[in-house]
Amino acid sequence: MPSGYDLKFAVTGPVSRHKSYHVILTKSTDCGVHEVGGDRLFWIWLVSLINASLLIIGASCRSAVFSALRAGFRPVCLDRYADADLQPPVQSIKVQNFPSGIADALGAVPQLPCLYTGPLENSPDLLRLLEQRGPLIGNPANIVEVVRDPVQLAKGFAELGLPLLKVRPATDPPPQDGRWMIKPIRSAGGRDISVWQPDSKPLDEPYFFQQRADGESYSAVFVGPSGRGNVRFVGVTRQLIGDPLLHAPSFAWCGSVGPVTLSVEAEHLIRRIGNVLSWKFGLCGLFGCDFILDADDVPRLTEVNPRYPASAEVLEQVLEVNLLSDHCAAFGLDVPMPRPCIQTPPHALGKFVLYSDRSFQAPSPESWLPPELQPDSTSWSRALSIADIPPAGQRFSIGNPICTLFTRGDTPAECLDQLPGAVAEAHQNLVAAAG
Repeated sequence: MPSGYDLKFAVTGPVSRHKSYHVILTKSTDCGVHEVGGDRLFWIWLVSLINASLLIIGASCRSAVFSALRAGFRPVCLDRYADADLQPPVQSIKVQNFPSGIADALGAVPQLPCLYTGPLENSPDLLRLLEQRGPLIGNPANIVEVVRDPVQLAKGFAELGLPLLKVRPATDPPPQDGRWMIKPIRSAGGRDISVWQPDSKPLDEPYFFQQRADGESYSAVFVGPSGRGNVRFVGVTRQLIGDPLLHAPSFAWCGSVGPVTLSVEAEHLIRRIGNVLSWKFGLCGLFGCDFILDADDVPRLTEVNPRYPASAEVLEQVLEVNLLSDHCAAFGLDVPMPRPCIQTPPHALGKFVLYSDRSFQAPSPESWLPPELQPDSTSWSRALSIADIPPAGQRFSIGNPICTLFTRGDTPAECLDQLPGAVAEAHQNLVAAAG
């Protein structure tokens, strides 16, 4: 939104360019707040907002927004960060006090079909509000609450003989011997996860315990049907967790690379897990599940992500599919004609989150990115090497995510080989510009 304005829509039904709207626009001045007619910048902003066809809400909407643009939608988003590369192609509103401030921010956008990304799966009351407001292009709160409840999920899997890591509720703590993890029930991206050991303390929020297991971390992506039809298995990516090269906190998700190929037996189990999550638990549309592949080549489920997962961007670009379009179609939303892109699909893609190793204030993108990497209105259609670019002035503390880096190669291993150079270049340029 243009700086200094505050906007509220008085809309009682679905948005249409053929309807009239009462718009309350205020602008802050030194003398207070008063209603104004708006300048040219505001009206350009308003027209693009009214022409929007999809609302996307999440902590970091950029990957979902770019997918929506490629699918032919005209998205608007409510986002925690409002990154610099999100601003040119779409209208975005930065949500203060995320996620509690989302309810208030909804007043600044018209009623539209709404798609959510992480970590809104941890806010079921907000999902209920979105369901009441208009079409929810995502799994409803009652289904999300079940698959995000580790005890209920474990019980359902045990009944079917499916492998997953053992869990225990907070009321039944295991020995503090380092063989268990303590995890917030409403965690996202590995936040506040730690090993349960002698000096560990209970968390100040609802939590549970999960068995530790040795092995590589992976994520599988599926598209569930609206009824009891075939669940589409999209693919698997390897996950990077707590990688010191990326300055990531312990157990923090910091990247996905793929697609990767598993053994026939492991993939069969993963496909069965996806079917169960859809048929038994009711998941529809795009969803993901994280798992550890143990020493016996058995995939053991660790978490379910009942919404657009971060690794979807990797699979979309390599496989030349639009998963967001498929997700919307599963919920009955009319899908527009896709827009042409100018990128050549790689054989493998790595997507990595660079975290901050110091406190600093972000410089302007122009001061640390070369011209060919500057964000613009066509970023969604190009092969990116950096994304989620922080706007000038954003403050970072140690452990905060800064931006996303991409590497390409013939194999996932080649993508990982390129990572040290990509991290060094981005970190050096950013630190030099920040001073």
